[in-house]
Amino acid sequence: MKIAKIGFASLAFTLFFNAQAYAQDVFFVQLYCRIYGMDVPLVECLSELEVTTDGRTRIYQDYDIGTRRYNEFSVPRSFGIYARNISRDAILGIEIREGSSYGQVVYQTEKSYYQSISVGN
Repeated sequence: MKIAKIGFASLAFTLFFNAQAYAQDVFFVQLYCRIYGMDVPLVECLSELEVTTDGRTRIYQDYDIGTRRYNEFSVPRSFGIYARNISRDAILGIEIREGSSYGQVVYQTEKSYYQSISVGN
């Protein structure tokens, strides 16, 4: 049995274009919370977050969200996200980019007290 030798350039080329193809199949989501323009932990803005992918909904509670200032994740082309701002002083925001954190912004919004973000594709 012969095993073909692949050059580094061929391997890098293949991996790059497979990564590009994967990046085109997902969206990159960033949720954030700001008070007077300063980033604060997400738990200040929301107590739960619903994310639906592949027909399955997962609810993240405040203990899942923790004290991170941002919640970043990828979702497939078919998704749904629901979040409600529970803070009187903070702004809850979402930014969705094509493929990666460096991709083109395809959706962005910010919501104040008791307003909801509901976005999907």
